[in-house]
Amino acid sequence: MKDFDLSAFLADLRTLCAIDSGHFNAPGTAAVADFFESRYRALGLRTERRYYDNNDFAPFLTARNSEDEQIDVLFVAHMDTVFPVGTGAQWPLEVDADGLAHGPGCIDCKGGCLSLYYLLRQMLQAGDCRFRFCVAMNSDEERGSAYSRPYFEALAQKMRTCKTKLEFQKAFCYTILKRFARDTTQGVTLDLTAQTDKTSAYTYISNHRDIILDSGFLSVELIDKGMDTVEIAIGDNLLIYPWIKKFVRVNKSFIVQRALTMRQMLESSGRMSRYMHHTIKDKNQSIWIAQREGRAKDSNDRTQESVLKMLAMGGEGDIIDRLIEMNILPLAISYEYDPCDYLKAQEFQLKRDIPDYKKTQEDDLKNMQTGLFGPKGRVHFQVASCINEELEKLDRSLSKPELFSQISALIDRRIHANYRMYPGNYIAHDYLSGTQAFAGHYTAEEKKHFTDYIDQQLARIELPNKDIPFLREKMLLMYANPLTNYLATRTDNPK
Repeated sequence: MKDFDLSAFLADLRTLCAIDSGHFNAPGTAAVADFFESRYRALGLRTERRYYDNNDFAPFLTARNSEDEQIDVLFVAHMDTVFPVGTGAQWPLEVDADGLAHGPGCIDCKGGCLSLYYLLRQMLQAGDCRFRFCVAMNSDEERGSAYSRPYFEALAQKMRTCKTKLEFQKAFCYTILKRFARDTTQGVTLDLTAQTDKTSAYTYISNHRDIILDSGFLSVELIDKGMDTVEIAIGDNLLIYPWIKKFVRVNKSFIVQRALTMRQMLESSGRMSRYMHHTIKDKNQSIWIAQREGRAKDSNDRTQESVLKMLAMGGEGDIIDRLIEMNILPLAISYEYDPCDYLKAQEFQLKRDIPDYKKTQEDDLKNMQTGLFGPKGRVHFQVASCINEELEKLDRSLSKPELFSQISALIDRRIHANYRMYPGNYIAHDYLSGTQAFAGHYTAEEKKHFTDYIDQQLARIELPNKDIPFLREKMLLMYANPLTNYLATRTDNPK
């Protein structure tokens, strides 16, 4: 959490762990309820304390941010523990040398209750709670919630059920992504001028910068323009935990299977292609897919012909007819800064030094986390016009390899021509060329800021044999390549 005060959190947790709140101890569970009730009231929430069957041994505490009885999100936690009276004094909270906290109820569940309070406090103070929620904490969880279960079930009945995936996205995902945009960027913009028909379904094929936010920011911007969100193609290598798989499915994602045998790959690609054609043609639902498997580590964005071959497996007619059915819209995504640039540079050296090097799941998680929370500067999405007219003009008698090559090049030109350039792109290009060819596009202050940024990112790389010149060149290439490709389109009139 932004501006999280760990010392204050630990002080509050120490207070809670010192309270003996075994499920049999009425004064203890009441004291924990007092702690949270006073704090939630201070946030302006409406609190209510109930007792099961008029028995005061186990309070049931709720806190709401709305007068409406209907709720969107129900947070559930418990205030009781299994420890006897006197444990709090004998075993006070302590943090060991490894930074791990120990104490009665530290994790189960006083730490959880407190973490929820800190999270909601920050969201409320930042104005990020656009949904109606209820915090419900019982005091008999350790005995199976025998008394409190009816209360939980009654609250669950009052939760608003999102009937469609779009309703789920608007109720939950939109707020979260807007917060990432506010906290980690200097603005996210989308230009749809070239998309003249806003009612048809399209396949947005884009370059790929961030594992999660490319499609996420696109959907948010589409919502802001009164349009539907996109279905998202996501690789199964990112579905590291079961909950991620469930979440992406309800968030309008479909899975791209990888690490298959050749036969399995053909079957999977055909099935996915048929689904995508059905989505565009029958569901009138737009799709986002990256132009290649994974991100271009050096930002030299090129469409993989395998992506087009997959798209052409479904539908009817020849290759041109099948791709026209997909209504392909090239989309250029431009981040002023890539939070993962140092991780990509590090990967370049690891692959250079270790021929059989492969990323781990932990590496994927770190890339996702860094991409989400790292500063990005300005972010722009520029939609190019649909390529259907250009597809119609192609010579259908060409061989498949030549046809796919020309279509890939067409998409690349559209993407490259619609990049948005930032000072860092020009500065990196000048550094690598050893010239001042683009000095008119940046100031001395901007040059110093970008140079300092590169140095700071290089300092974050943790390698035993750190090759600074090699790593610096790789990082500069990431920012220079978009400009190099943009300049190459100036004589092609790709609009």
